Amino acid sequence: MRETPAWIIGVLAVCCLAAAGCGRKSRERAAEELIEKAIEKDTGKNVKVDIREDRMAIQAEDGEFSVTSGKSAKLPKGFPADVHIYKGATVAMAMSSADGFQVSLQTSDKPDKVAEVYKARMTADGWAQEMAMDTGGQILLTYNKENRSAGVMIGSDDDRTQITLTVARASK
Repeated sequence: MRETPAWIIGVLAVCCLAAAGCGRKSRERAAEELIEKAIEKDTGKNVKVDIREDRMAIQAEDGEFSVTSGKSAKLPKGFPADVHIYKGATVAMAMSSADGFQVSLQTSDKPDKVAEVYKARMTADGWAQEMAMDTGGQILLTYNKENRSAGVMIGSDDDRTQITLTVARASK
């Protein structure tokens, strides 16, 4: 059986969190069962899904995946201290898995200012910049350190700047 890509689980997680947001226990349990069956069918592995308001955790034989969004979103346990968290930004969504982390932040600062801060802080914390690309609407920065990688995607959405941090854990 093939492994379910993390992005598919992430999309399912966000959809289910939105559907379960009303707080009805029966909807949460139905969403849990739907996700459990889909993952088990695709991977052949037993999983346990737990949805509570703005949070979802998936426990499998080979690790755990969790996502939080909305008011309860916060940095995941174990998020690397050497990955800069933009000062004054709020956490909008956070995912954690055996492979790494993805965190979405929001700030009212302009994308260019945010990018300059990340360029300075990530290199100051020992990350080597691999790429910097500005498409006019999105800024993408990628970094490597030891055997880890980090991506910073910055874009604006109306009056807010969205910052998405993706960090791949070190290979074992």
